[in-house]
Amino acid sequence: VTAREQSNLLELDHNALAPIARKHRPLADALNRLYEERVLTTALARSRVFGVLPEAERKALTGRLSAIPFQAGSGVVNEGEPAPGAFVVKRGAFRVTFRTGDREVAVALLRPHEVFGDLGEGAPQPQAETVTAVADSELLFLSSADLASLRARHAPLSAALDALRLERAERCVAALRALRR
Repeated sequence: VTAREQSNLLELDHNALAPIARKHRPLADALNRLYEERVLTTALARSRVFGVLPEAERKALTGRLSAIPFQAGSGVVNEGEPAPGAFVVKRGAFRVTFRTGDREVAVALLRPHEVFGDLGEGAPQPQAETVTAVADSELLFLSSADLASLRARHAPLSAALDALRLERAERCVAALRALRR
């Protein structure tokens, strides 16, 4: 935080603020909303995909995202099935695998700010990989329709998503080549 003019700040540490927030529920709700908005805005700004959006667009996008918790071992998307939309890792880690014959091949470990799921435009396509939570985690979900709308309005976002899709496909090809050696 940078002051743009001479300012005075009032600091309340957690020990002072917690009893006030417990007593005044609307204040606690407002503080939680502010915290969530900042966390979401930061997650989007640090994403190499959504970070290309103008700040105002990222802030507007936070209102369309849904946070979804996942327990370790839970599947998010399955190889061969369409994903319901795009996901941004908010917290935790997710393992990306695909099957070749009777072997499961791990190709990535996704951490906070990374994106996966339905990243294309148009009708949802079957996913080439399975994504599974490896720790208790949380994702931000964006519907395919909302992503398609963003893609149509922001060429840099569309280019970033296409580059990410190409990179992931190349990673799978490299993993297959390594298996055949």
